[in-house]
Amino acid sequence: MTTATMNTIRPPARRNQINLLTVWRNERLKIRRFWFFVGAVGLGSFAQLLGVSNYQNHQATFVEQNITWLAIWGEGAVLVTKIFLPLLYVVIISQAAGLEYQTRGWQRLASLNRTVPAVFGKQLAALEIAVFGLVIYTVATIVSGLALGFDPSELPPYILRAGCGALGAWALSSVTLLIGTYFRSFAVIATVGVAAVILGMGMSVLFPAITTVYPYGLIAQGLVGQDFSELASPIAIIGTAAVSLVWVAISTGLMCLTIKHREW
Repeated sequence: MTTATMNTIRPPARRNQINLLTVWRNERLKIRRFWFFVGAVGLGSFAQLLGVSNYQNHQATFVEQNITWLAIWGEGAVLVTKIFLPLLYVVIISQAAGLEYQTRGWQRLASLNRTVPAVFGKQLAALEIAVFGLVIYTVATIVSGLALGFDPSELPPYILRAGCGALGAWALSSVTLLIGTYFRSFAVIATVGVAAVILGMGMSVLFPAITTVYPYGLIAQGLVGQDFSELASPIAIIGTAAVSLVWVAISTGLMCLTIKHREW
């Protein structure tokens, strides 16, 4: 076999190697998981510091009303999951998205016609980091509650809410990845994401109904709902989960179309 013949065979082999799992592994390397872990642990601890302090300061009232887990879950979720945790996701995902233009990753994948597996691989990495962050938040809550002597048999609704919050984090991350296909700079992507988080915070006060479908407000929506009365509501949980998945689907489709038809 001649050298020329071998060279004509190699590109298809390389092309076939760019699949869902390959992209997912590469994306995991781009995401600064150590710093995300540090940030998530810090925010989880801060949330529980607020929650435990709230419980201890009003313990007599909570005991009288038989409120335990909700006291520490709700207090942390109100502030941390409406602004600080979304900001953490925005920064981490924006950094990974910005790398695609620095390394000419999108251009290479588009030229090899591997846009779809590339986008799905990125979404898989985003799902992983979304679940990771909410697991840390939930573990921090469980540790705090057990230390206060709360009954672990009352935890299932909060576990379901954590899963819903993870889907909300996935939706936020997916939309941020989509923004990253329109802007080339990490600074610009992050700025747009931060503005979206701040806008969501404002809407939660002025137009709370809108936050039920707003992607940058779905973490808090998933963890608590519109108010604490919705905490164990199956309809509220399923509704937020469905909205989150719709945002992921929309972002995925638009990312595929944008990269495929963009002129490089």
